[in-house]
Amino acid sequence: MIAHRLTTVRDANRIVVLEKGKIMEQDTHDNLLKAGGIYSTMWMAQESKTEDSNGVESPTSTSTPFGATSGGAHHNKKLEKKLSAAQLEKKQKDEEEKKKKEEEDKQPVALAPGVSASRIFALTKDDWHWTVLGMTGAVVNGCSFPVFSFIFADMIAVFFVEDADDRKTRAGWYGLAFFALGVAMFLANFAQFGLIGLVGERLTFRLRELSLRTILRKHMGWFDDEKNASGVLVTRLSSDATLINGLAAGRAGQMVQILAMTAGGIGIAFANGWKLSLVVLCTFPAVAIAGLLQFKFMAGFSASGRKSQEDAGQIAAESISHIRTVASFTGEQALLDKFVTVLTRNKAAGLRSAHIAGVGFGLSQFVMFAAYALSFWYGAKLAQKGEMDFQQVLKVFMSIIMAAFGMGQTGQLAPDYKKATRAANDIFQLLDEKSEIDPLTEEGESPLLPHGDVDFNKVHFTYPTRAGHRIFEGIDLKIPAHKSVALVGGSGSGKSTTIALIQRLYDPAIFQDWDNKDKKKPVWDRSAAAGSVSVDNYNVKSLVPSSLRSQIGVVSQEPSLFSGTIRTNILYGKPGGNDPNKSGEELKVLQEEMERAAEMANIHKFILTLPGGYDSPVGTKGLMLSGGQKQRIAIARALMRKPRILLLDEATSALDSTSERVVQRALENVIRVEARSTVIIAHRLSTVQNADLIVVLEKGHIVEGPASHETLLSLPGGKYAQMWADARARGALGGLAS
Repeated sequence: MIAHRLTTVRDANRIVVLEKGKIMEQDTHDNLLKAGGIYSTMWMAQESKTEDSNGVESPTSTSTPFGATSGGAHHNKKLEKKLSAAQLEKKQKDEEEKKKKEEEDKQPVALAPGVSASRIFALTKDDWHWTVLGMTGAVVNGCSFPVFSFIFADMIAVFFVEDADDRKTRAGWYGLAFFALGVAMFLANFAQFGLIGLVGERLTFRLRELSLRTILRKHMGWFDDEKNASGVLVTRLSSDATLINGLAAGRAGQMVQILAMTAGGIGIAFANGWKLSLVVLCTFPAVAIAGLLQFKFMAGFSASGRKSQEDAGQIAAESISHIRTVASFTGEQALLDKFVTVLTRNKAAGLRSAHIAGVGFGLSQFVMFAAYALSFWYGAKLAQKGEMDFQQVLKVFMSIIMAAFGMGQTGQLAPDYKKATRAANDIFQLLDEKSEIDPLTEEGESPLLPHGDVDFNKVHFTYPTRAGHRIFEGIDLKIPAHKSVALVGGSGSGKSTTIALIQRLYDPAIFQDWDNKDKKKPVWDRSAAAGSVSVDNYNVKSLVPSSLRSQIGVVSQEPSLFSGTIRTNILYGKPGGNDPNKSGEELKVLQEEMERAAEMANIHKFILTLPGGYDSPVGTKGLMLSGGQKQRIAIARALMRKPRILLLDEATSALDSTSERVVQRALENVIRVEARSTVIIAHRLSTVQNADLIVVLEKGHIVEGPASHETLLSLPGGKYAQMWADARARGALGGLAS
């Protein structure tokens, strides 16, 4: 067995303690404890973290030892069933979403109310001159094909001229005409694709900037909605903006080119022979449909095996990502057989699709050549009667065919138009939706908080995505300035919600009912009846959110580090800390502040041991650092803003025992050195006994406190005393004093 939690290996016949690749100790559990070595130290540290059996520990916490209680096995089976059910539900939901998307793709799409083409093009108004030049290029580009057919027909006739000198002279002129047409097409293509592409890229930039700015201005409740999951938002920033670019710029230029090609072709045809033009025009729909069918059949042929490829790809991806498990259970051959089975499952359907595609492609070719035959037959009849000559017949035929192909190409733009329309609806819906709490607004007061008193006055709160589950119902809580206040209680008791309300990530709210028109939309009361949260007698609603949050430091359970260096991550805590335009003196002061914060967080000495010091990279999401190191960098980041209020949300619960001791010492140092209001959230009672005040929460109500550790223990039959006694009876408090 390999174990992180020592309670899971205490009954092993032999326990081996490894450190830096070396065996330091090995013996039975009891003998290792008696030896008082590394194992004994680790055991005592982990025992002090173990929680009571009253559900204080979150069921998802990694610190819960499997089998630690008599009901552990039963609990684990229930948990496994819940996980399996959740996985099945997610799979079904994904399949439903996929079917829903396929159905939507079949439905016609229109721009939503409030979203218009003019609104999209309004975003390009600063580039109107480039747009005009680009569209002019598209018109010239479209007309060049009918003009080519006109010149080409005359050029063919040159070869029938009997006089050699005349034939040579005419051929030279037509050669120059083709050269001039080539120059015109070069300039037109540059204007169409170069200039319109420039406008499109600027449009994409504006849409992405507006979208991200809007996303960053949303309140936390908006992000809680699964419709606004990170993957969906990233898609809007990337693909949706690009699709609108294609609709408003690239595809718009192509559409103008196709219209010019069609109009120019029909104009040249009627100018050279209206009778033949009318006959050929009758074949116009058939040729256009044939061109569209040809495109459809080719696309269908390439997509015929997509389903089997997706399933096979999923098996391959799972096999590679779980290669250690596959190797451990010698499952290579079984997975290979499954992979081959999936690939061959739709073989018959794939062959049938290929045959249908072949027949359809052949039919489309037949229709086009039948139209050619009819055109030349009737053209010959007119030439025989003397109503047209060879050149006119060829001009009419080629011009109409060019126009037909132009019309056929419009069908190819339909799928892109549908996707772009959906993208436009999604992005403008995002831009138009008002945020209840705008973190970038400048409206409100921006005082320098003098003390850091926090007051919850009859606060009601329900999360926006869980309207039927109330968290707080009129809670009153005072957090005195310059005191450390610990909040303890079971999962769902409202501890983390308290911290969120202090930062004004949410506003107090009372759920009233569901909207009459939209039964899935809740109606909220956010008036004074929902209560208030105040800091130094300022209602947080009256403050500029950025001003309030700039005076609050937060250290969460899972610290979020950004790709970059240790320096940039710590300086994120100070507004403007990563400004590249700072002077040398400002950088020197900033360096001193950063080192002071790192020393208080007990991470400065470690940083100096790294080759790059503060400029050492942390990797994606801080993967190059351990959990304890990331947590201490997060503490230093929080201290950089010299906060009036420090919020510690389960700052050590996800760490191993060694890292927890280091981080806990850093936190105690931070709380002790500077007098500031500190709110500590903890499941582990051993981490909060030194707090000035402790508050016990249960189901959104304060059941005990605020009071000191000793006062709460002295309450007969009290909740906190019971939790402490239960943990002590199990030896979960180690050598802590009572």
